[in-house]
Amino acid sequence: MDAAYTTKELLSVLCSKDKKESYGALDELEATAECSEQLCKKHFETVVRLLQNENSFVRNRAARLVSIMSKRIDADKMASAMPAYLHLLHDEKPITVRMCLQNLPVIIKAHPELCRVKSKVVSEADFSKHKDSMSPLLIKDAKAVMEFIDSNNT
Repeated sequence: MDAAYTTKELLSVLCSKDKKESYGALDELEATAECSEQLCKKHFETVVRLLQNENSFVRNRAARLVSIMSKRIDADKMASAMPAYLHLLHDEKPITVRMCLQNLPVIIKAHPELCRVKSKVVSEADFSKHKDSMSPLLIKDAKAVMEFIDSNNT
């Protein structure tokens, strides 16, 4: 990615159909979010809205970015974003469900106070609507999240 892009432009590029460009923007945004509380606070709601994008690739990128941003977001803001994030557990695309599950431990680590809600939603998730080839992977990912919650809930 060109270093001349602003954060706002990078967020726009996340929605690009050009996978190389959009994932390049995601990489830059993730790296910046790791160390910039200002970026996270200013653009968090924008990224949360992307969780509802019609394109599953955009939802996947947004899920990754929300999890990284969660480290710099206060508990109230994160709690208000969780319904949109956890809604991805019911996504039509199993890869999006997996992205949600695989990034949940990052959010849980940043906001352990939200464990109960996450634990309940994950344990009640129904993956039966997905193909037989994907359901076992989703169940495995959900079990890994539950084990992470259990091991960090002592």
